[in-house]
Amino acid sequence: MPKVIWMPLLVALSTMIALYGIGNLLHIGLLRFSFSWNEPLEEGFFFSMDIAVLPFVIGILAGFLMERKLR
Repeated sequence: MPKVIWMPLLVALSTMIALYGIGNLLHIGLLRFSFSWNEPLEEGFFFSMDIAVLPFVIGILAGFLMERKLR
């Protein structure tokens, strides 16, 4: 039974990591994860973060398909 629980999660996470890695490596906007620090402000540091949703959706879909295949 643990195989049924861990395999979809592992597939989903590895798919997301791979897609974010490809997006950052090839500078593809739909697959990028970008985090940058800017100049400090009076209240603290200001940072900017851009996270693409597409790798997250594809990872969840891949995990769901793996779960269906294991059943």
